[in-house]
Amino acid sequence: MMEILTESDLRIGFFVRGEREFLIDPDTVITEESRIFAEHHGLRIERRKAGSGVQRPVTVSPGKAKPEHMTNLNAQELVPKNDPRITFRGKLDTFQAQLLRVIAKCYKYNSPKLAEYLYEAVELLRKVMAADVRNEPLPEWTFLGLSPEELRERSHHPEIYYNMKHQPPEADMRYAALELNLLRAQSREVEMAFSCAFIEGTSVKRGDIATLLNRLSSGLYILYCRAAGGEFDGCQAAGGGTQCCQAASVPAKVMQVPVEVSARHIHLTKSDVEKLFGTGHRLTCKRELSQTGEFLSEERVALRGPKGEMTNVAVLGPERPATQVELSLSDARVLGVNPPIRLSGDLSGAADIAVIGPKGELEARGAVIAARSHIHLAPEDAKEMGLQDKQLVSVEVKGDRPVTFQDVVVRVKPSFRKFMHIDFDEANAAHIGKDAVGLVRP
Repeated sequence: MMEILTESDLRIGFFVRGEREFLIDPDTVITEESRIFAEHHGLRIERRKAGSGVQRPVTVSPGKAKPEHMTNLNAQELVPKNDPRITFRGKLDTFQAQLLRVIAKCYKYNSPKLAEYLYEAVELLRKVMAADVRNEPLPEWTFLGLSPEELRERSHHPEIYYNMKHQPPEADMRYAALELNLLRAQSREVEMAFSCAFIEGTSVKRGDIATLLNRLSSGLYILYCRAAGGEFDGCQAAGGGTQCCQAASVPAKVMQVPVEVSARHIHLTKSDVEKLFGTGHRLTCKRELSQTGEFLSEERVALRGPKGEMTNVAVLGPERPATQVELSLSDARVLGVNPPIRLSGDLSGAADIAVIGPKGELEARGAVIAARSHIHLAPEDAKEMGLQDKQLVSVEVKGDRPVTFQDVVVRVKPSFRKFMHIDFDEANAAHIGKDAVGLVRP
């Protein structure tokens, strides 16, 4: 499909990233607005020559003049500047600018994690702009590491996931929460502009864009809830009123959790055990693991990806309903696979890998994930700590390289024992060894 270089592409590159030269493919269409913008700001656009890496400059000139009250809807169509689609794009552009201003404040006031989350929002808005201009469907997306369904669920139930009820904003809230509340309100304006451009009666022309914009607002509300609880900002607005959410006072000892480091491993179905180790074979327990009923087996397999192979990979038992391979991101790069970061059991978007055993091999499709950091708790531990299943928490780990893990997922089940699990990449970065203990902060 033919690509289009829009004025928005140039604006983002020039004003946000400071770029003055743009490299495009030979068949990319340059809109009239892009040509005018590039000429006005002295930008250089270059095309690759077909079949080679050699570049040739593009002459940037106004071309055929168009009426001042008209603008490009796409490369071929001019519309009045008050066209609802142009109004919608203007709102998208303005909202991106507002997000970027808050991102700059985040870096100034030492909230880099919040800046990263908000930059995700900027990238999503750019995808919306491109999908609209090119009349293409949106690619699959997530925000804050959550699917559209998860964003809706968590924004509707902050009391379960973030330990706070729905709370209207107040002037004495933390500053980060107030900024996020404003962004959430501004995201609604974008949704309203979308409605004017794409909804006729009960018919919605771009349902994919409607869903993304709605869930983006949900995600900003989630960030607002987290900020109101003090996650991103340690200070409050002038006035010093009470915080909207204050976790119950729990002794620090109760909030401590042992930290275990999980190496690369695989869980297998009963049928896949037989494919790899022979008909009728059952996994042999070598030693029990920290979680009730789970064990390290005597068996080992090899993994083969597009770029490499790893041998002596541990097999954990007992057998499971679905085969699942858990790798660190460093392992994944060596093998040449690109797994999503997921909780164990969530194989949505999981990568493919070849698994090799002594009696055979199998193509494990949709089986590879990088495990998201999480905490196992029995119901009584969760109650004592004031935590809920699926709640996100921060965990501080002291040492010669102290670190705070954020967005750690709490998992509650009667068979669980109190442990936090991270992978070797996370452990090595923080220089975490045996007997490490983390302090959980809701």
